[in-house]
Amino acid sequence: PVDISDFVNIPILGSVRAGKPMLAQDNIEGYNLVPKKDLCSDKEYFYLKVQGDSMNQEFNEGTLLLIEKTPWVENGTIAVVLIDGLEATVKKVIQNENMITLIPMSTNPEHLPHMYDVVKDQIQIVGRVKQATKVY
Repeated sequence: PVDISDFVNIPILGSVRAGKPMLAQDNIEGYNLVPKKDLCSDKEYFYLKVQGDSMNQEFNEGTLLLIEKTPWVENGTIAVVLIDGLEATVKKVIQNENMITLIPMSTNPEHLPHMYDVVKDQIQIVGRVKQATKVY
């Protein structure tokens, strides 16, 4: 038998393309069970659904991403980033001094890297992708 106390209910807060309200408690679409052993007890987590094809080399549309909330990530990490407080995106992140580059990992040539000046632009790292779960 499975011991339910070994698991944590993590909220699904919408899609990664949602704006700032995606992090509000009112937008909970459901929950997904995660083994406690896969999580750090001092961190906060939530799920987002992938929408679109800008990261299709890593995740298909509809994939559930387990996000570990953190305001900073190492270069090369795939993270959820909030742009201008409104638009959320999931991309590979590269930071150099005052510049942050968000790199799509897509087979679609329409998706190009975007560079932002962290002094002039409102850019906020929401969290890093800890795990991806394919939804069938």
